[in-house]
This record gives sequence, C-alpha cells and structure tokens, in this order.
Amino acid sequence: MWNSVKNQLIKMWQLWALPMLIGAFGMGILCALLTNFHAAAMVICALFFVLCLALGFWKGWYGLFLVAAFCTGCIWASIDVEGLHREAALYPEDSVLQVQGVVTDAPVWDGNWLKFTVKPEGAGVKLLIYTQNMPVAYGDKVYITGKAAKQKQTWNEGSFDYNKYLFTNKIVATVFASKNEVIVMEASKGNPFIWFALKLRESVENAIAMLPEQQAKFVAGMVLGDKAALEGVERQILSQTGIMHLFTVSGGNVAYVVMLAFALAGLCRFKRWGKLNMVIVFVALLSVMTGFSPPVLRSSIMAVFAAAALIFGERNHGFTALFLAAFFCLLWRPLFLFDAGFQLSFAATAGIFFSLGFLPNNIFGKYLGINLGAQLGVAALMAYYFNIFTVVGLILSPLASAASGIIVILGLLAI
Repeated sequence: MWNSVKNQLIKMWQLWALPMLIGAFGMGILCALLTNFHAAAMVICALFFVLCLALGFWKGWYGLFLVAAFCTGCIWASIDVEGLHREAALYPEDSVLQVQGVVTDAPVWDGNWLKFTVKPEGAGVKLLIYTQNMPVAYGDKVYITGKAAKQKQTWNEGSFDYNKYLFTNKIVATVFASKNEVIVMEASKGNPFIWFALKLRESVENAIAMLPEQQAKFVAGMVLGDKAALEGVERQILSQTGIMHLFTVSGGNVAYVVMLAFALAGLCRFKRWGKLNMVIVFVALLSVMTGFSPPVLRSSIMAVFAAAALIFGERNHGFTALFLAAFFCLLWRPLFLFDAGFQLSFAATAGIFFSLGFLPNNIFGKYLGINLGAQLGVAALMAYYFNIFTVVGLILSPLASAASGIIVILGLLAI
C-alpha cells in the first residue's frame, strides 16, 4: 500500500512540480509581507534554503524543494519591500523636494493638473508629479522643485487604499510643482520601443476621440482599459451588471492582438521563430500601451507560452502557464500579490480552466465556459472588494463579450 501511495505522489510531483514550487514561492512572499520580515529572519531563511536544497539533492527528498521555494519567496519579498521603504524615506511628505530625473510615462491631464511619473537619477522608485500647463513628454530629462503631498487617509476599512496602490507600483511620493518649478533639461525619446508604443496609444486615442463623447468613453475603456471618463453612475451600473471586466484590458484583448500578429506573420510568410517573435512584439506593445497592469502582464505571458506551444506543436498546459505568469509577475513586483487587479485576473483565469473541464468540448461549451468561469472565479473577490455579487452578470457577460470583441478589433485596426 505504501508503495502505491508513493508512486501516486511521485506521479503528482512530476505533473505538478512547477505549479507547486511557484505556489510555495508565492506563499513565502505572502508570509514575508504579512509578518514584516527583518534581517535576522532573512538570514535564517537563507540558511534553511541552503539546507533544504542540499538535503533535497543528496537524499532525494524532493518535498524539501517546496520549503526552499517558500524561503526564496520570503527573502525576495523582504529585500524588495525593505528597499522600497529605504528609498521612500528620502522623500518625506510635506517637505520641499528638488529632484532630477526622467519622465517614465506619457503625461495625462487630471482636471487642471498635468500628471506624470518621474524616476529620479540613480533611484529604483518613481515620483508622481502634478504640475500646471507645462509641456513635458515621455523620456524628457527634467529638474523639479516641489512640495511632497501628505498621504491620503483611508477612513473605511476594506476601501480602496490609494497610497498602497501607488506603493505597489513603486511610486513613493506625490509632488506638486508649479509651472516654473519644472525645467526640461533635455528633450529625449527615452526607450525607443516604449516611445513607439506610447505613440500607438496616442493614435488610438485620437481615433476614439472622433466618436461622439458618450460612445468614445466606453470604447476607450474596452480598447485601452481607460475608465477615467466614466462617471460614477456609469461605473456603478457596469459593476452591478457584472460587465465591468470588459473595461479592463486582459485576456480577450491580448487574444485579439495575438490573432492579428499571427495574421501579419502569415502574410509575411514568417517561419516558426518569426511568428513567435511577432507575437512577443505585439503583446509587448499592448503591455506598454496599457501601463503594465497585472491583468495585461498575466495575459501577455500566458499568450506567449500558448503561441510557442502552438507554433512548435507542443501541448499547452494552461495551469502551468498560469503559475508561470504569476511567478514572473511576483518576481518583478512581489507587492502585486495584494493588488486587487492581480487577484481578480488570476482568479478569473483559474475559474475559466475549471469550468472548461466540466463543459462540452465544442465552440458553445468553450464560449460559455470562458464567460461563466470568469464570473464565478471572481465572485468572492468582487463581493469582498466591492460588496457586489450579481447573478445578472452571468447572463449579460457572454452577450456583452461578443460585442466588446468586435469593438476591440476595430479599435486595434484604427492604429
């Protein structure tokens, strides 16, 4: 009997080794973020990591690799968060700052203020800058004198924490500067790839702006994930009907981009590596255009794995790709683990995979599984974060998804 159980465990390990290791890595990050690991704990984790790896290889106790992965997650998250706090202390709130750095995104208007982020020279963090009527562009080298704002207070427990959102995205201070306090030292295009992607986004925005105002803000949400123009009542209706996810750039948008990449690669008669590189370039452009949000990063990584499997004739294991996407996202930013967008995106995808396993393997079953699975996967998180649980979304989502797909394709063709 013991040998039978042992064989079953070995088979399970061979099939799910990578997802289990990544899951242990994520649990390590969770533990570090919840317990505020200190230097002594990091040293102990590092020693335990070495011991588990040594015993795992020497004795063949492969379960210890999970412990090693857990320790790795603890150490990685601790190093990242401590580094952020250390750099954040250089920009105390309610103080006058003088910063020289590079504009890292395309400036946008927020009411009467022009908003953009700046990465100070030699820093690994960013500052959110608000100024008035000052023409700056992505890649410009600027010198800014301004006052760091006090952090916004979160009064209701469980409500959206704007400070935490900024910190997750490595923005450690918000600085207000007048027009004369922002000096463009050198106009530059920065990274050519990012500059090109932002220009593509601008061309899509210009095409959308030609539509009537009411239609334009909905199309902008579906194509670019830009919900800034939506009014409070409109957001509430979309949330209550369960179709707000259509206004977040994620798997559907990436899928259409991948199809366009395959079509263009076919017209150019590219071979296998040419097709894969075309897919990578297209999804990378979309990621930059939409601001590297967790749903887009998750979808893009999974799309590249799926495209590689299709091109090279290999089997695509969805859950393995999902766990790999989580690993790369958390490797880049461990704090994504507490990001609502990250959690919703991965929960929706897991719900889809589970639903597809119980529905008929045909077009109707797959379409229904994708829409219903996503809704069921995020139901608990939607109730927790937004106090919303709607049955109407289970009916409307499949219908609205078809219409949004056409809109997204037309929006992408507008480039």
